[in-house]
Amino acid sequence: PPPPPPPPFLVHEQCRERHGLYVCDGRRRASVVRAEFAAAAPTVAFDWGCVRDDDDVMWSEQREPDEQCTQRAMDFLQWLLRRPEHEVAVVTHSSFLRHMFQQFGANVAADDRATLHRLAGNAEMRTVVLCSHGVDA
Repeated sequence: PPPPPPPPFLVHEQCRERHGLYVCDGRRRASVVRAEFAAAAPTVAFDWGCVRDDDDVMWSEQREPDEQCTQRAMDFLQWLLRRPEHEVAVVTHSSFLRHMFQQFGANVAADDRATLHRLAGNAEMRTVVLCSHGVDA
């Protein structure tokens, strides 16, 4: 049989660091990053459909409020639940993950909750199971 198709590589604007205030939490023009990705990985077809603006319209001189970052993370999870894939890798930043994971774990042991809520380390990989419990995404 023919080999399976390669997995999609989707770039999503919502799945990014908590933005604002710090220049390092902004992003460069999408057109510049697209060109760099294409040059670095010419055989990978990155899908930039979820990045609407070339400029970073989300960044401002005000730090993104915790509530807004949390809502953005939950919106991203809702989007992810609508995807057809059953296994995915999400590559993002520690603050975004912290805001997302802190919404979960109320009904688990304290040690497990502490592990889930802990700030992710550099290049750390975590495995989680995402389940909508029958709720439409």
